[in-house]
Amino acid sequence: MNKKYGGRKMTRKEAAVVFIITAVFGLIFMTIGGIVLASRFLDKKRCTYETTGIVSYLEERDSGERRNKVSYAPVFSYEYEGKQYTYSAKIASNPAPFKVGENVTVMVCPEDPTVVYIPEYTTDLWFGWIFAGIGAAVVLAGLIPMIVVFRRTKRPETVQEEIAQYMSGESSGYGSELDELNK
Repeated sequence: MNKKYGGRKMTRKEAAVVFIITAVFGLIFMTIGGIVLASRFLDKKRCTYETTGIVSYLEERDSGERRNKVSYAPVFSYEYEGKQYTYSAKIASNPAPFKVGENVTVMVCPEDPTVVYIPEYTTDLWFGWIFAGIGAAVVLAGLIPMIVVFRRTKRPETVQEEIAQYMSGESSGYGSELDELNK
C-alpha cells in the first residue's frame, strides 16, 4: 500500500492532476530553454560576416538569489565596416567565461551589425539545454504515475464492474457516485 495517499493507491483522476501540474511547469521550462536555443541558432544563421573581437571588460551582475555572489557577463568589442560596436552577453556566469583582453571570433549580421554570434561563447547554449532538459524531466516525472495508475486500473464499462472495483479498493476514480453514497 502507498503510505503517501493515506494507505490507498492513487486514482486515475489524481494521477491526471499530477501530470497536468507537472506538465505545465515542465512546459514552461522547456519553452524558456527552447527560446534561448532558437535565438542562438537563428543568430548563427543570420550572422555571416566573420571578424575578430576582443573582450573589453566583464560586466558585474548581482546573482540575486545568492548573497555576496557576483556573476560576470563579457562585453565584446568588434569592428564592422570601419565602425566600432560593443555587445554585452545576455547571460552572466561565475567564473567568467573569458578574460579581459582575450580575442574571440565574432560573426556579425550584415543587415544589423548589432546582432552577433560568438562561437566561443557557449553559456547561453548550456543555459538553454539545461532548462529544456529540466522541463522534459519534470514532464516525464509527472507522466510516470499516470502510466502506472492507468496500467494498473481499467476503466469500468458497466456499473457492476464499477461496484466490483470499488469493493476491492481499486476504484478508478471515474465519476464514482459510490463514494458519495457511502458517506
